[in-house]
Amino acid sequence: MFPDYKRYGVMWMARKPLASAYDMSGAFNNVSLTLTQGANEQDVIDRLDDILKDYGGIGAYARKDQLSNRFLSEELKQQKTIATIFPIIFFGVAAFLLNVVVSRLISL
Repeated sequence: MFPDYKRYGVMWMARKPLASAYDMSGAFNNVSLTLTQGANEQDVIDRLDDILKDYGGIGAYARKDQLSNRFLSEELKQQKTIATIFPIIFFGVAAFLLNVVVSRLISL
């Protein structure tokens, strides 16, 4: 689930030297598609798998099945929760302190 940094790395390289190193000039290894509204996701995935099978395609998958999308979605949910809860706690403490100060001023 989490990358093992002893065996995992990300390396950036220019396209032309990389293509010549792997003898893949004009080739690609990733495809991203945007579906129009009302398109059936599974039908597009099945058709794309059929098209790319002859070229060594290993299978398409939806955004909801990507691990990076899951991490990002969960992080956004956490941020939304924090953005909701933190101000409530802050204003609650501020109202309590204001109440204490005002009640002491009135009693004096």
